Amino acid sequence: MFKITRFKLMQWHALLACFFLPIAATYFIGGVLYTLDIKGHTNETTLKIELDEPFSPNLDDVVWTVREALEARKLPVPESEPILSKKKNRYVFVWKDLKNTVSFSQKAGAKRLLVKVKQRSFLAQLMQFHTANAGTLFKAIAVLMVSALMLILISGVWMAQSTPALKKQAWTALGVGSLALILLLINR
Repeated sequence: MFKITRFKLMQWHALLACFFLPIAATYFIGGVLYTLDIKGHTNETTLKIELDEPFSPNLDDVVWTVREALEARKLPVPESEPILSKKKNRYVFVWKDLKNTVSFSQKAGAKRLLVKVKQRSFLAQLMQFHTANAGTLFKAIAVLMVSALMLILISGVWMAQSTPALKKQAWTALGVGSLALILLLINR
């Protein structure tokens, strides 16, 4: 039987904090920069692709055409799965990864594609972490980090509540923090 001792709780609290600190710092720094409207630089290029046949919404054909155009111009090809969806009477193509986004919006039957290619600076890539656009692996890590952060916070509250010298202060801090949240939500 596994027994949670104060030492084990402190050990897990400390190790989770140490492991997730660098990842959390990336999210926190990205959030602060985003709040200050510092989002990095993005180079945007528009490719005009003349089509041999009128545009049809076949993902394989679209990917082949766009990849060929990118490679011909020595532009990077995103390392993710492209998406082609229909919105009203247009087809929207998005192919993105942390560094690049390739996209267009087109009606069926067109003979030309205007493809936007965005290449992000390091700072703009950092913003992609914060806005959950850094890929599936980073989304999974973010969920794990949030879970670990909640465990760290809950275990911190538990440790404070179980320490006689901190008990009253812990309840006060928890109450003030809860009140601050309520006031923030009311005064939006």
